[in-house]
Amino acid sequence: MHEVLGQKPWSAERAILNAAVDEPLIGIRGGKGWGKTKTFSWLYWWNIDCWENTVCITTATTWTQVAGQLWREIREAYMHSRKKLPGRLLDTRHDIGEKWFGLGISTKKPESLAGFHASLRIAEKFRDNPEQWANLSDDEFFNAALEEIAVAKDAPRVVVLADEASGIEEKLWPALDGLLTNPFSRMVIGGNPTQLAGRHYEIFHDEVGGDG
Repeated sequence: MHEVLGQKPWSAERAILNAAVDEPLIGIRGGKGWGKTKTFSWLYWWNIDCWENTVCITTATTWTQVAGQLWREIREAYMHSRKKLPGRLLDTRHDIGEKWFGLGISTKKPESLAGFHASLRIAEKFRDNPEQWANLSDDEFFNAALEEIAVAKDAPRVVVLADEASGIEEKLWPALDGLLTNPFSRMVIGGNPTQLAGRHYEIFHDEVGGDG
């Protein structure tokens, strides 16, 4: 945080960052405005820069949150880093090697193909026929998102960062869970605790993750 990104995390951010060193599953409860998404971006760069052959999958409730919030913070950290960070950074994709990359995904289809094609392979299918994008069903987009996730399953180490997790569709979690077979893999789930069900809710209760 200090030497590369030039950041000085406050106490809550430090607690999250320190937990990420050893804990395979981290849950974060918090409202807007205290720096959660920025902390996710720092976690992204720590994992990608310090661990070779790591795949980092990021997700959130909507495509706007993925591209316009979390990946905006990732790009901001990249631009202001004290050292040159590795790889080729696009809107929601970051390529370093075959099994060393970052990817932003969502189960919710963006309203427009414009600006979307630069980052995800799914949009390559529509590059020459953008009018077909409007006819793409939610299920078809979700299946394409699963294909994006599947690319990461053979990576030596996978990190999943789920921002605004209360609103992420439950059907996505099995695919994300299936990535975490390596003992060095990590999942960090954060968001405003607005729901009384779902993965983000469950990890703070006895049947799954203790009482907090």
